[in-house]
Amino acid sequence: MFAPLTACGRPAPPAPRTVAVTRPAGTWQGRGDSTIGFPSESGQFRITWETHGEQPAGAGRFRLTVHSAVSGRAMEVLVDQQGEQRGSADFADLPRVYDFMIASANVDWTVSVEEVIVTTQAQ
Repeated sequence: MFAPLTACGRPAPPAPRTVAVTRPAGTWQGRGDSTIGFPSESGQFRITWETHGEQPAGAGRFRLTVHSAVSGRAMEVLVDQQGEQRGSADFADLPRVYDFMIASANVDWTVSVEEVIVTTQAQ
């Protein structure tokens, strides 16, 4: 029978840590309604938006909804605002192709997406 061998005096290597990294996926601009297709490798992303150029004053509207591009079903309303504003929202689901449905009136808009990739990193 053999006894298990162990290393003497050598500490175990540190366990890898989990980190989230982002990579730019795209930026789109427009005025009015639009559909933006977005293939996500991770299913996790951050959307940053800004509306400006509201004309006439007080009449601007911006709504951004995430849909499954496969089934077409609405998954989440990320933004529903009036007037000129900016902000960001995080979304997490499964890797797939998504459609960002933008319903906009009387404002110019800019939407940027960063893909969030969770990975391990040696310490």
